[in-house]
Amino acid sequence: MTVYETALSYASAGIYVNPVYVQRGPDGKKQVRPVGRWREMSTISKADIYAWWGPGQPHEHAGILIDCGKSNLVVVDPDGPDGVATWLELFDGVPPIPLGVVNTPRGGQHWYYWAHPDHPIGNDQDGKVAPKVDVRGLGGLAIAPPTRDGTGTWEWVTPPQWHVEHVVPDLVIERMTARKAAPAPAVPAPGDDLFDDSQREFTEQQAIAFVKAARVRLAQTTQGFNGAINNFAMACAHFPWRVDRDLCAKLMIETLKPITGWTEPDLQDRMTINSAYAATEAGRSWVAVKRETAGPEVGTSMRVDAALPRLHITSTADMTYWLAQEIGTQRLAGFFLRDCRVVHTPRVNEIGYVPAPEGSNGPAEIRPVSAEELAAKLQFLYACYKVTKEGEEKAALFPVDAGRRVVNAPESATGLRPLAGITLTPMVRADGSVLDTPGYDKGSGYLFLPGPGVSVRPVPSEPSADEVRTAVGLLNAMVAGFPFDSDDDRANYFGLLLTPLLRLMTPPSYKLFGIGAHQPGSGKSLLAQLASEIHGGVLRSEVPQDEAEWSKQIGSILSATSAPVVVLDNVTGVLKSSALAGMLTAGGELSQRELGKNANITYTNDRVWVVTGNNLSLGGDLVRRTITVMIDPDSPNPEQRTNFAIPDLAGWVQDHRNELLWSLLVLVRNWVVRGEPEKRAQSDSYARWEAAVGGILAAAGIAGRFDAESGKRAAGGGDDDGLAVVLEHLVATYAERSFSVAEALALSPDTFSADQRDWVPGVVLDRLARSEPAGRKSLGHWMRNRLGRWVTGTDGRAYVIREVGRDKRGSLWKVEVRG
Repeated sequence: MTVYETALSYASAGIYVNPVYVQRGPDGKKQVRPVGRWREMSTISKADIYAWWGPGQPHEHAGILIDCGKSNLVVVDPDGPDGVATWLELFDGVPPIPLGVVNTPRGGQHWYYWAHPDHPIGNDQDGKVAPKVDVRGLGGLAIAPPTRDGTGTWEWVTPPQWHVEHVVPDLVIERMTARKAAPAPAVPAPGDDLFDDSQREFTEQQAIAFVKAARVRLAQTTQGFNGAINNFAMACAHFPWRVDRDLCAKLMIETLKPITGWTEPDLQDRMTINSAYAATEAGRSWVAVKRETAGPEVGTSMRVDAALPRLHITSTADMTYWLAQEIGTQRLAGFFLRDCRVVHTPRVNEIGYVPAPEGSNGPAEIRPVSAEELAAKLQFLYACYKVTKEGEEKAALFPVDAGRRVVNAPESATGLRPLAGITLTPMVRADGSVLDTPGYDKGSGYLFLPGPGVSVRPVPSEPSADEVRTAVGLLNAMVAGFPFDSDDDRANYFGLLLTPLLRLMTPPSYKLFGIGAHQPGSGKSLLAQLASEIHGGVLRSEVPQDEAEWSKQIGSILSATSAPVVVLDNVTGVLKSSALAGMLTAGGELSQRELGKNANITYTNDRVWVVTGNNLSLGGDLVRRTITVMIDPDSPNPEQRTNFAIPDLAGWVQDHRNELLWSLLVLVRNWVVRGEPEKRAQSDSYARWEAAVGGILAAAGIAGRFDAESGKRAAGGGDDDGLAVVLEHLVATYAERSFSVAEALALSPDTFSADQRDWVPGVVLDRLARSEPAGRKSLGHWMRNRLGRWVTGTDGRAYVIREVGRDKRGSLWKVEVRG
């Protein structure tokens, strides 16, 4: 794989990456030069990754840096062959199984593990774990394959298995957070070790002296300022009750201003300070002055549920640090990090997955959380109390300001797990395996929250030919009553059903699906409903009328809902929206201005968008970005059909939802075990997805081509009135004879005036006013876009226009009448 493709694979697993250049100096020492402020810029955004490493982009040949803290990783870094030998000896030659192992160019290794949710750890280069064994955690980086340094390449020995639960070994946690025997309190001199893990109790004056000594060291810095700032922040973080993060930043600037000219800390400095405070607090490497600290206790409380764990409310600062450590874990496990925001889903708690309540049909929701909402939720998750000066316990409110600080700096909350999305049904991981265990999937960042009744039997890893035939047969039985225009249309519909399962395997963008028919009652809305019944759907029956409304509705759907299928039902007129078209090519992300704020917010678009309409008409860029599914009952009253193989089809799909999901997953697995053969027809941003869907259908023996430029069929149509008037006029003139457009418009060879054409649609009259050829062409297009559409005339009979052949003048037309 190219560096770009490798970076995308890391990002799809929730691993934050940044470009980096690595060289060896004349002395052989490694020189690491990240691009930009890597702590701020590291990302899982596919758009950013393309802008860095994509073909022809500025850093196409740069290496890859992994942000360990953001990625929730701990990387053990044995330095050289001696370090590797020492690491192996710690475990008698067999360390706990990692997520993956990397060989470095100088004979060392990187052992990747997930961080422990209750024991986050920082970085170490001083041999805390063992001599020549470093550790990268919070605030740390790891050089990842396929980076080169001029002497060799970082290479995976064992490919990473991001979906497994291989947590950092207990021995590493113990040695990284171990405390030495507590010496007598002392004020260190500038040369003393400021960062040992001894348990100390300091007076106010001793704490001030400790920080002053750290400032002396910082003031002596002439190069390597990032490391020096980190050391100073770690020293301050030993005494958060005396030096909070803002004061630490202020002291840092005052110390370095004479050397650097800096007047304020930048975002990277802030993140370094936040990481230092989070690491020392998580490791408990300091002890505050003697006072009770905030923490959950078991007991009873006043005017609150006695079954709730008690939470002692102290200062806003204390509660901020407590919340930054607790959110995303235990009772607060339902909070996640999504699109750089704190979000909440009520179907996850300290136990894990919470089944949907009986009778609930609504999809799980992802709700952005404000500071006020966060404080309110905490109020009823804990029995909050405070202690008066007299020692009396009283009920207390959780401070909103503590919630605001965590919401505004979510990167400081080390327990928040990255949430890529929610799936209501099993889906296929990037490696082709099936995600079917309810709860959080660490490798993909997805939450699998099964809806009511969802219980899909295990999907065979290598489906047999009989199992594939069974799967195809069930899907064909479901759609047997729909008169698709062609095999291509049926293939397009099956592609719609497959796409929600492929969001990890072939990430967005996806085209819009347009389900169209020539007239009401044909079954287009039912087809869209079936997709929603199978996967979970969001239905909107009103289409926005302007671009501003489009942007608001798209943002609302992406931020507040989680169902993978979004249906805009019964679209009329010409569907044309730059906001919708742009969202369909946004590479899985959409950036909009946040309502009421002067800032942009990024939404993840991993949905399948569907529109339905009679004589579906597309305009602008949507023509190229839409896959159409056309059905034609060839009947003036299709709603009166009785030839459906399954009478109550919607009810049948609800009853057989698990079997239908199993069938779709079998088709995907069948394609995977065949080596993922692709049907690639083009090379745009949709190519990988379209090739995969085409390959899945072909491997299963399903007829038809997926997206054979089908969107062009819906270009320029419309659901306008006036068809019945036109057809009645043409029948009165030509009866059962065929005719050309030229004949229809030139009724009187000697007279050429528009008043003889009062039956002609207004849009055609406008073109006739310009020129006769333009008018003829316009009427031809108008009728062709209404082929097969039955209408009822004033006489109660049913009329439909047919194209019956061609002669030297062009197409020949005929009106069919029934009744």
